Amino acid sequence: MEELHRVEEENKYRLMPPPLLELLWKEIFPVLYIDYDIGQDFMPQFRAALERITELMKRIR
Repeated sequence: MEELHRVEEENKYRLMPPPLLELLWKEIFPVLYIDYDIGQDFMPQFRAALERITELMKRIR
């Protein structure tokens, strides 16, 4: 189990360096968790936000 944890830690930033990952989270967090109009239904807004994030991630890869 300890070996598995070590391998996970070594590989967790393999696809993106930590500074890029931090920048992405700074952009993603408000879109997914904060930027909602409480006067409108949540789920359509969430789906739209998820689509925006998905498109962003596709462009990065």
